[in-house]
Amino acid sequence: MNVKGTNKANLLLYEADEKLNNDWINKNAISHDFSHSKGTVILDDAVTEIGFKAFSYCTALKTIAIPDSINKIDVWAFWYCTALESVVIPDSVIRIGVWAFMNCYSLTSIVIPDSVTEIGNGAFQNCPALTSIVIPDSVTEIGNGVLKNCIALTKPVFNASCFVYFPEGYASTYKIPDGIKRIAGHAFENCESLISIVIPDSVTKIEEETFKGCSALESVLLPDSVTVIEDGAFEGCSALKEPLYNANCFAHFPNGYASEYAIPSGIKQIAGYAFKDCKSLTSIIIPDSLKKIGIATFAGCTSLTSIVIQDSVTEISFCAFEGCTALKSIVIPNSVKEIESAAFDGCTSLVSINIPDTVTEICEYAFEGCKSLTNIIIPDSVIEIGFGAFYGCDSLPDDVKEKINDISGVAFVL
Repeated sequence: MNVKGTNKANLLLYEADEKLNNDWINKNAISHDFSHSKGTVILDDAVTEIGFKAFSYCTALKTIAIPDSINKIDVWAFWYCTALESVVIPDSVIRIGVWAFMNCYSLTSIVIPDSVTEIGNGAFQNCPALTSIVIPDSVTEIGNGVLKNCIALTKPVFNASCFVYFPEGYASTYKIPDGIKRIAGHAFENCESLISIVIPDSVTKIEEETFKGCSALESVLLPDSVTVIEDGAFEGCSALKEPLYNANCFAHFPNGYASEYAIPSGIKQIAGYAFKDCKSLTSIIIPDSLKKIGIATFAGCTSLTSIVIQDSVTEISFCAFEGCTALKSIVIPNSVKEIESAAFDGCTSLVSINIPDTVTEICEYAFEGCKSLTNIIIPDSVIEIGFGAFYGCDSLPDDVKEKINDISGVAFVL
């Protein structure tokens, strides 16, 4: 090991109320000196990243200057450093990992250099004292919830390609700047005073829970440029009075809008939670253009008795029909290969279901609590049945139970 003394290349400086004795320092430092609340750590020349949980729960740590030998700040690197007030990130750093500075309650400002190209999910989540952050245009990969619950931020945060955060109370109407391609997950979550949003036609993707809980949102301009709307993007937007969709994606259906509804032709994706808890919905017609039914799309639609899934559908996601207590029968098309977790969990009136011989896996809890289910054929194509997939399906014939148990010994176990 080459000891360079105070050479900036591998000298980590910090201020803390006590000496930092943790595993990461012990493994990666040549020396660790501490006096009068000031610390120096001289790193091995080979160290190029602040590793997984390196300083997590160092609750006495106040400031840190990261040496310019570092190119990556890894997952949970400074997680729960609750006294950390400031960080100097050198222009050698390329990646800031998932939840890297999450729960740094005292962090007030941070400057991200132009060298950074990637910021992971929730990197600065729950930093309630953070008042200033600049995300340079060099960052092309920005995760979801990067600034979630950073309630001291007073201005929108975005760069040339991605809209990251909108502070509650900033404006009741807002137009996302032209050129933005993605709206990151949670960016507008719980902005309860937001009434109207205009999305430019440069945007192609709206990520998970982007507008979740925007309970006053009445108007959304959703351009056809958007081809992907992730799960829960408009969940809880109870002030929307008309179905929200564009040429590609169906985003939101207002509770009480109609008891019967035909999703417009051409729609390829229904976003997760789009119809969740629409308790007056009795019948839904799905177009033959649809490819994916998202997470919990129809969960809690307790009056839904009829649905036809077209052959175009290849994916029925997690909890898609969970709690549809009035649903009596369903035909799964030949295009589906897997019945995902809890897809029909709690469908207590479900009597019969047709599983095609294209299906190879029935995931955990898929039919849990379907106590009325009597008519089901498990095709020979099914080679895997998950934990609790048929728990509570007490009305199944003995021969069906036997076949299920032959494939999986845990299908009836909770």
